[in-house]
Amino acid sequence: MNKANWFGFGRVLLVNAGIVLLSALIGVSLNRGFVAGPQQTAYSYSNETGKFQAVKASESQSTEVLEEVQLRGVREIISSKSMVPVDG
Repeated sequence: MNKANWFGFGRVLLVNAGIVLLSALIGVSLNRGFVAGPQQTAYSYSNETGKFQAVKASESQSTEVLEEVQLRGVREIISSKSMVPVDG
């Protein structure tokens, strides 16, 4: 039987921690590059056209207040297959 090599085990953990840290830094830097500030456009789905349309609010128009959907309503929407939920 071979004895456990604790030095090798520690080195593997250190390399894996370095890979995770490097991946996190790359992800954060790419995220900052692509998302520079708050999103300026909201999208609304139209049942008439079957497409998403950009909704732009100006200072003279009041913004539309979205209604609150309860969990029961979400389950009904999903079961009716009229809309596909997307978690963003």
